[in-house]
Amino acid sequence: MFIVNWLVINYPPAPFWESLQGAFASIMGVSARVAIASITAFLVSETYDVFLVSRIGGGVLRRVGYSDPVAMTIDTLVFIPIAFYGVVPNIWLLMASQLIVKVSLVPMTMLAVWINRRALQYGYVASRA
Repeated sequence: MFIVNWLVINYPPAPFWESLQGAFASIMGVSARVAIASITAFLVSETYDVFLVSRIGGGVLRRVGYSDPVAMTIDTLVFIPIAFYGVVPNIWLLMASQLIVKVSLVPMTMLAVWINRRALQYGYVASRA
């Protein structure tokens, strides 16, 4: 997708598309950066998350509670600069706000894990199938 977008942006447009070339380049150029940033941030943060979870002892809720905030922080610190550096004027504010929202969702993630484990433990899922 990135290569196709790059080719479309950098090749001369057909005469009937010349007026739209700038708009297309601004939209698709950022989209390509977002796609690359998303894949890169996912790979880096999930790799570290797996490493961290394998080192933390205790129950699954403890592992989620410790590893998720770290992985989310890494994801934000990798994703935002790659996707938006030079495009968004106050990149630090964007990173801080995204990080606050992500970390505030950790208790909900822990609750979802606890509910799913209870459902599996007591057979609620299997009895409905």
